[in-house]
Amino acid sequence: MTATTAARRLPKLLTTRTSGFPPNTRNKTGRKRGGQPGHKRHILEQPDESQVTEIVEYEDPIEALLCAFCGSGNIVQIGTKTVYEEEVRTTVVVRKINYGQYMCLDCGATFEAQIPKYLNPNQTTQYGPNLKTMIGTLMVIYGDVSVNCVQAMIAGVTSGEIHPSQGYICKVIDNMAEELRRLCFDEELRKYIVYHDTNVLNWDDTVVSVNGKRTCIRFYGDGGVALYTFHLHKGKDGLMEDNVLPQLSQDRVIMHDHNIINYKDVCTCRNAECYIHLERDLISGEEEFTGRTWVGRMHNLVKSAIHDRHIEEQNGAMSFSEEKIQEIFSEYQNITESAKAANYQNIKVEGETGYWLKDERALIKRLIKYRDNYLIWLKDFSIPTNNNLAERGLRLFKTKMKVSGQFYGEKSAKNFALVLSYTETAKRHGVNPYELLQRLSEKRPFSVSHIMSLPVQHQLT
Repeated sequence: MTATTAARRLPKLLTTRTSGFPPNTRNKTGRKRGGQPGHKRHILEQPDESQVTEIVEYEDPIEALLCAFCGSGNIVQIGTKTVYEEEVRTTVVVRKINYGQYMCLDCGATFEAQIPKYLNPNQTTQYGPNLKTMIGTLMVIYGDVSVNCVQAMIAGVTSGEIHPSQGYICKVIDNMAEELRRLCFDEELRKYIVYHDTNVLNWDDTVVSVNGKRTCIRFYGDGGVALYTFHLHKGKDGLMEDNVLPQLSQDRVIMHDHNIINYKDVCTCRNAECYIHLERDLISGEEEFTGRTWVGRMHNLVKSAIHDRHIEEQNGAMSFSEEKIQEIFSEYQNITESAKAANYQNIKVEGETGYWLKDERALIKRLIKYRDNYLIWLKDFSIPTNNNLAERGLRLFKTKMKVSGQFYGEKSAKNFALVLSYTETAKRHGVNPYELLQRLSEKRPFSVSHIMSLPVQHQLT
């Protein structure tokens, strides 16, 4: 590649999906950062006196006070001012637990009193569920905290009284996953996804590092459920092992980022293409495809349709009118036909071999072949225009890779994915994340049926 060609290709290299530098498709508003005019200020409410748990008095002896303005010692107290402070205090509790041992006088058998499931009777000294919950919260709910940082944080807040090993910290997540596996939580969640009557299922996958090897974490979900699975490789084998897409009915819609494996023999349901990923390619094409106006026309067509859809949705519509749909389809076809003719003229007739002509041809072919999948949301407003839900579902893994670098083994990656499936699904139904892990640490986690019986609180889009 010559220096000139390399310079011409630089914008393309910086905006491809695999480069890590996708173009920013958001429009700047010109507003300053922070609270906007009219924004309600949020302040702590004054507590009721019955909530006060501690009173602190600050009073200096009158004879020791001097006026802050003139230095006079002639001072009298005229009142008392009160402020309230809400604070968190970490206290280490060393709990001694006694439980009875018994013997049957008839048969001579011995047994012990029932104790909480999380206690190990064969281990004399052990950490309690609150500490395990703290570890799980830092590592799963906020997965960007590394093991050594969790260790240092616990030692810090307890003034060094508790200093768990890094091996124990990792084992906490493994034990949580084993408890969920014992209850078949992952299998029940998979069945719910397959057989629950929802129209759209979002899925995506991303690469994570395990002991220096590139592996795969996959997400399936919607506004009320999130399932994460781990595989050594991307591709059909992992999808078949998950056994989610192959079991979906033909009426279901799967939203994805142009994963062409969906169009093969993996599933028979309908496919919806994420417009955001297409938009990135169109923005890149506007910069790269010299003199091609069709790219901007296509970009404006779909953006305008999405804008009009928002207006229609606000008015209670569930889809565009047939006339509107035909109008958009017709314009879409006109744009792709003119683009195809221009590209054909350059390559076949004029014999040009510019690198971007091949990229343009590939984009045109994709737009023509998958037209119905890119525009499926015109006919049904319950289908989103993008796959942001799946993208956000996988964002924690990207953050974890940046902080921790990798998982220390395949088992740890699988266990992390399972515990995250539990917490992310329950969070969508408004359950406190800390309570989720507290119950899991005490070996009494919520079941899938219980979580799904709760209303969806955080509808992600």
